[in-house]
Amino acid sequence: MHCPCPKCEATIDIAVGEISGQGGYRKCPECGDKYWLGREDFTLRVYKKDGPIYCAGCGSALGHEDLCLHCGRLYPDYVLVQKEKPAVRKARGGGFSLEFGGRSRRHAPVIVADTPAREPVNLRWLWYLAAAALVVVLVAGGIMLLQDRQVGSEYSRNYVVALYGVKSGLDQNLKVARDRAEAWRHQQGSARAVAPPIPDKEKKRLAKIRTAVAGALARLQDTPDEYAAARRRLDRLHAIYLKAHQLNMARPESPDGYEQAAGALEREFLETASGLRQEMPPDLRKALNEALPRYRNLAFLK
Repeated sequence: MHCPCPKCEATIDIAVGEISGQGGYRKCPECGDKYWLGREDFTLRVYKKDGPIYCAGCGSALGHEDLCLHCGRLYPDYVLVQKEKPAVRKARGGGFSLEFGGRSRRHAPVIVADTPAREPVNLRWLWYLAAAALVVVLVAGGIMLLQDRQVGSEYSRNYVVALYGVKSGLDQNLKVARDRAEAWRHQQGSARAVAPPIPDKEKKRLAKIRTAVAGALARLQDTPDEYAAARRRLDRLHAIYLKAHQLNMARPESPDGYEQAAGALEREFLETASGLRQEMPPDLRKALNEALPRYRNLAFLK
């Protein structure tokens, strides 16, 4: 990858595959000063950066999107090139743990001594047993509730990522269709009989986005009941995205018809998505609201 030195701005050539997650200082071949080079997890992008960042997969500069526009990766790790070592930071959005510290409380067994029949039974031990049983029931119920909430939160995050991927894929396909139709109108002579080919770079990008979207949807196989309606609507949106992809792979008949077909798919997508927010459970709506500042192409769902 090629990037400017953060101190003298001379162009530096860096092999992306050699960049470690621990990071380290390197010396600029032009000015001789040291600069920091490291690879970081996508979740650390929320922290302030001292300079541009680059996709850890292909080395291209990243913008505000959570999708690398060059290689099509969703949630890419990134390369950090700056003057000094960044402060120690904690990745957000990590996994959940159901491990609880300490040992479970043990209660003494009930020991009934041989006593004359006329002496009353000590009811205090019965109260202890009842209280212990109630604690066990409450703890078990609390763990089950915690597990349900954790499953829902993880599903919500995966859902928003998949929705972002579907919308990004649709937007990219519509852009390719409209740019291609416009180029078609400017062709001269016999070349106007057929649409210009899609550049190989764009074909690869569309294919990579489609693969990334398929991977994001694969993480939604086990759908909780309360998410079922939202998942069905996401499947309908995904089907429209695939139509847009197929539109570019097919041979269009005219630039006007090509562009009109793209516009019709965009309207169909927005109409289908109009009822999505009402079908979302509260946890999913919360995850969407938190992601909107990053996923700007989902702003139509506000």
